[in-house]
Amino acid sequence: MNEKYTHLIIAVVCVLLAGLYVAVRIDWEDLLTPRSTQPVHLNGKIAKTKPLKNVQLENIPQSVYDSIQWGDTKYIKYLTGNQKYVLIASFAGTPPLDTFKKELNRLLKEEGYNSYYRRHIFDFTRGYSWSCDRMECAEQWVDEHCTRGVCIIQPQKKQAIIDKSGDVKQLAVLLEKYKDW
Repeated sequence: MNEKYTHLIIAVVCVLLAGLYVAVRIDWEDLLTPRSTQPVHLNGKIAKTKPLKNVQLENIPQSVYDSIQWGDTKYIKYLTGNQKYVLIASFAGTPPLDTFKKELNRLLKEEGYNSYYRRHIFDFTRGYSWSCDRMECAEQWVDEHCTRGVCIIQPQKKQAIIDKSGDVKQLAVLLEKYKDW
């Protein structure tokens, strides 16, 4: 084969691999759906249902928000703004990422929860380390509280609902209960 074509093929393969890498890393939902300038379903109301197993409400400490001012901006979109985020953070298969991702996507699209929540899914199977060096930064707080479960973060109240049940069937009830919270 001509050397000219070999270089061209190598260049095309490199561009394709770089494009694939970028496509996997981009949060397409955030890219295609701009953040709301007005609060969206943040009226503080929790639907009355039976208590959910292994679900608790946590206040997000002020030190986490202070870390954002120091420059820890990696998770700023989840902790600030006018919309609630559902975070699923899997480590070593807990919760089962494919199952939860499929169900969350179904609930957002088919059941209409996409007008109440934004979502992000983390897969820490390959290992993870914090990029912050402060005692309690946003990245560390989200990792410690949301890994191996589901979190709903309500930025206006500086609180999170943390579900460590590992029960995918509970996800629909969780989203319904806190949709106006």
